[in-house]
Amino acid sequence: MELKNNGIKYVFLGDKLGGLPADDTCYHDGKVDYDLVKEKDFFKEGLRRLITANTNGVKLAIMCSESKPEACHRSKLIGQELLEIIFPLSTLVLRVKQKIR
Repeated sequence: MELKNNGIKYVFLGDKLGGLPADDTCYHDGKVDYDLVKEKDFFKEGLRRLITANTNGVKLAIMCSESKPEACHRSKLIGQELLEIIFPLSTLVLRVKQKIR
C-alpha cells in the first residue's frame, strides 16, 4: 500500500526474471545456469516487458533481496542482457535499518 500511496506501481515479474526459475532445465548440477536461462522464452518476454516500459517512458526499478548487486542475477543476467541492447542502467543500493523494540 505504501508504494501505491507514493505513486509507485509494483509489477511482479519474478516468474519471468526471477533468480530461481521454476523451469528445471535452467539448472546444472543444482545451480542456475544463466546461459540456459537467457535462451528461455519466459526470460525473453520479461526483458521485452522492461524494454517496452522503458520505451514508453516508465521509470523502472528491478528489485531483489540480494544486498550485493555484483552477486545478484540482476547484474549477472538481466543487466548483462540489457547492456547488450544498449539499455541505460544504474545501481541503487538501499541500506535498511530496523529498530528492534
